[in-house]
Amino acid sequence: MNIICHVDRVEAVPGGASISMWEVLSFLRNTGHDVRIICNIAERKSVSGIPVHASRTSEAIQDAYLWADAVLVMRRAALQPLREYRAWRQAHGAPELCAIYFSHNLGQPFRYGYSESDINLVVFNTEWVRRETGWKGASMVLHPTIFPDQYRVTPGTNITQINLARKKGGELFWEIARRMPEHQFMAVTGKESDQVIPPESERPSNVRLTPFSNDPRKIYAQTRVLLIPSQSRSTTDLWASSAWTESYGRVGVEAAISGIPVVALEGPGISEALGDRAIYLTRNIDAWCDTIRMLSDPESWRSQSERARSINDVLDPLGDLQRFVEHLQGLVDARRSHTTDIKPIFDDIRYQRADEFTNKLTSSGSVPKVKATKTAQKRTDKVRSRDRGDGNFRFGAFLRAPLRLLSSRGDAVLIRRSHAFDEQWYRAKYPDVAAAKIDPLKHFLRYGAAEGRDPSPNFQTERYLKENPHVRRSGVNPLVHFITTSHPEPPKNDQ
Repeated sequence: MNIICHVDRVEAVPGGASISMWEVLSFLRNTGHDVRIICNIAERKSVSGIPVHASRTSEAIQDAYLWADAVLVMRRAALQPLREYRAWRQAHGAPELCAIYFSHNLGQPFRYGYSESDINLVVFNTEWVRRETGWKGASMVLHPTIFPDQYRVTPGTNITQINLARKKGGELFWEIARRMPEHQFMAVTGKESDQVIPPESERPSNVRLTPFSNDPRKIYAQTRVLLIPSQSRSTTDLWASSAWTESYGRVGVEAAISGIPVVALEGPGISEALGDRAIYLTRNIDAWCDTIRMLSDPESWRSQSERARSINDVLDPLGDLQRFVEHLQGLVDARRSHTTDIKPIFDDIRYQRADEFTNKLTSSGSVPKVKATKTAQKRTDKVRSRDRGDGNFRFGAFLRAPLRLLSSRGDAVLIRRSHAFDEQWYRAKYPDVAAAKIDPLKHFLRYGAAEGRDPSPNFQTERYLKENPHVRRSGVNPLVHFITTSHPEPPKNDQ
């Protein structure tokens, strides 16, 4: 399968939701699927060897969607592009696309504006989130996939909290540390802007503040007890006014793998993640202090450590991922079976790479010779230089359709100057274009050429492509190719 992951941001230091998504993408890639990431903001060029392409332009996104069998999305980035693609697909016969939304908290995907008609499958990270969200479309549960060997360490000596955001219970952490000066604490900062961090002069001397690491083992190797006082969905347990709630508790599972006892604020997410392998408390700060003192006893710590370590008996990340991929493959196959009306040209070069286009053009001896505007030059020469080798994925190089269904100012200027396009004839020939009140030339550049429509009575698109198969493979608009190369006679319409 060709897989696009469309997200808002690819962070240099990812949060739990992003880590879970990267695990899914890595598994897809390692099992032979072609995976690419497109985002609004990229803080890194690749994720586990998967190319990252940062773009907000409709052109790049539609190229990516044309290439893909499925789009995996988080949050809001894909909402409008998905709707635009589907409106265009229904009108012009592009391949059907399977959209999969990954929900990591309550209210998603509703809270970002998606409806059941936008998404083919919602993948919830917990059963309780799926139940409480009330999504009526197709859905499944995929717990965050955590591979024990990536987190297993020998526990350290600190009482640790990861992420000091207010909603994560940052204020409780500092109060506990102040009340227990005889214990050593470690405070690991998180990504949120509302980190609760007292001025240096007011911090307890028994707390060491440290930034989060891309290698969490460095943190767990210094941790003896992990605190997770994140707020739950109960209104009586809110640290912040936000309706956010801890939907799973990934760090709790990661720590438990090494037998690190977990003390958490009771809630449905952490309970589904750890079951009876954690100690659950209310907001009563005395109870937190008493529990930490209890775990200071070696025998009590050892007993709770063994209970936490039993999480290894139930984790099955490979099995979970395989079940997801089988489900995804079934959805993609079902979409394909419903696209029998698609014109054959969309399958001509479905999985070919840009270098294959280039090789065939070179061997044919018909590489376009453009003598028009600079924009037109760039457009027609793209077939020779799509992959720069700089680590950034060029979506224009991975087309699913043999023609680029995109408008170009340079191409439009070139065609208008050549007088090779007859707007009045085009409207009369194709009444659907006239009825839609679309600019005829724009329609031809974006859709008409790919649909085999003729630009004038003097040029027959399908015949030209049949006589010049390398043009179909290259993705260059056939009329632009004709204008910018030496041809004694256009393929005239027989009608």
